[in-house]
Amino acid sequence: HHHHHHHPHHSPSTMASQRPRRRAAPAVGQAAQPASAAAGKRRAQADKAAEESAPQRAKLEEPDTLLAQLEALRPDLAAKWKEAESDLIFTREEIDDATGVTVAKLLAHNTTLTDFCLSYNQLGDEAYKALAEALKTNTTLQDLTLRKNQLGDEAVKALAEA
Repeated sequence: HHHHHHHPHHSPSTMASQRPRRRAAPAVGQAAQPASAAAGKRRAQADKAAEESAPQRAKLEEPDTLLAQLEALRPDLAAKWKEAESDLIFTREEIDDATGVTVAKLLAHNTTLTDFCLSYNQLGDEAYKALAEALKTNTTLQDLTLRKNQLGDEAVKALAEA
């Protein structure tokens, strides 16, 4: 008579999984309000303020931290990154390996870009390794263009496999 041992999956776990979904419903209602482009700009500023007021919250590889790193390295690129919606063109930007790594890590967190062009830069193997890693976690990006960079064969393989 060992049958009743097989019933644990009738436990309240199924109910528990439905409960949070109902609690989240009001947020959906709020999202239905039309969000203007201005609101997006405002939100970016608010995020920046929050970032400055709560440095202890930032973990090493948080997008905010990475964006701050990019701003320190290349404020012009950081500004473009923030404004980008689905397409981002970083062509002929003299992006070096270190900056490329930061950009790649940002890309790993990104959920809006579909096209990203990094052609004619000075990206090295570290940047390519980071990009290959980013492509493993990023499911949104469809096109990554990397013409005319210092690209080793190993890096090409890593990217092709990612």
